[in-house]
Amino acid sequence: MKPQPSLLFIVATVLLILFGILTKDKTIDIQLHDTYFVIGNLHFATLCGVLMILIATIYYLMERIKRPIKLKTGFWHFGIFFTGFLLLLLSLNLPTPRHYYDTHNNIYLVQTMFSIGIILLLTSLAVFLYGVTKALLNRQQ
Repeated sequence: MKPQPSLLFIVATVLLILFGILTKDKTIDIQLHDTYFVIGNLHFATLCGVLMILIATIYYLMERIKRPIKLKTGFWHFGIFFTGFLLLLLSLNLPTPRHYYDTHNNIYLVQTMFSIGIILLLTSLAVFLYGVTKALLNRQQ
């Protein structure tokens, strides 16, 4: 079986859901209580999970209507998307100051990682739209 981008997105979604189940543990919740990780993890996991399933569905449907997106474009899309996703997840998990104003050097690292992650996710969206447009406009014999 050839590896497909849709399968990669489904596997990434399953791993994301398993990671979300892991954070429901009470011992982890006590350690991470009142952090952005606890607050943002549910929203982040839900949004990215739905987005990855939607992308996997579009890849699958494009194959079904006999206008598949090129594998090279699909793998580039997955690589850029997953790298941006991991940067966003890592910036969510790094410790930052909470209930008080304090200028830590760490906050600039977190903001930079978050910005690069967003740029990579938007770039992956552009690659995806390019692949879909090229597949729809391409005629097959």
